[in-house]
Amino acid sequence: MPSRSRRRIASALLVAAFVAGCTSDDDGALDDGADATDASVDVDDGAEADGADVDADDDGDDDGQAVEPPVSVVTVEPIDAPRSSAEIRVGEIIIEFDGQVTEDGTVLTLEEPILFDFDSATLRGGAREALDDVAEVLAFYEGAPVQVIGHTDDQGGRDYNLGLSQDRADAVVAGLRERGIGADRLTAEGRAFDEPVADNSSEAGRAQNRRVEVLIVGVTPPDQDG
Repeated sequence: MPSRSRRRIASALLVAAFVAGCTSDDDGALDDGADATDASVDVDDGAEADGADVDADDDGDDDGQAVEPPVSVVTVEPIDAPRSSAEIRVGEIIIEFDGQVTEDGTVLTLEEPILFDFDSATLRGGAREALDDVAEVLAFYEGAPVQVIGHTDDQGGRDYNLGLSQDRADAVVAGLRERGIGADRLTAEGRAFDEPVADNSSEAGRAQNRRVEVLIVGVTPPDQDG
């Protein structure tokens, strides 16, 4: 059973995505600034002052400071080039679905209204976009096992809620398979009201407990807090 101990990664991913945007989109601005600086460089001793070209770049050294390779927001290893748009997009989707890290991997949470009507296991028409996004993340993590887990509130009997949560997990798995995610990667499990994330004594708490979680096993975005 996956650990319920989690830490949020949204802020780290937002920072990483912002940095990625700076490294990829602002190159032109940085180059312009460098050109302006080059134009103002004084002529070295011994060089002719009457229009002799000055190589401001010299040996290509950037003021003697080594450039560290950026760290991907969706892999645990450094990468040698600026983040791709695909990596940034995956990070955005993880944030959208309240991506959290457990000892087993990364969990995305899809609340009931995103997927189902109350007390139903039939996917709503509006679920299409959410499943498209989740499938995009799973396709990016090609090969990672995926556990789809249904949860309910505590209203009604356990057997009924166990069946409802299983049916909902099965429906999400079917939707992901339709989007090209291999059946061999996917498992579905219903856990009824055994793992609440909020107090079932209030409607607001019960609404939070009615959810489907998608655990991408073994995927842990890097901790960038430090």
